[in-house]
Amino acid sequence: MEINKLVPVMVEVLDWGSRYNPDGGPKPLLTQIRQNKKKAIAELQDKLRSERRSYGLD
Repeated sequence: MEINKLVPVMVEVLDWGSRYNPDGGPKPLLTQIRQNKKKAIAELQDKLRSERRSYGLD
């Protein structure tokens, strides 16, 4: 399974968990998720694709 398919699930879990543990999770990412979740997911997916390419995994 391609990791990018899991990004939306991971973002939802991170967002949900941070509501019950305010000190958990990276603050800049949580802020970005709360401002525009779709954009945050797309940017994370792009970053992962880029890193996979840099390691020759695609």
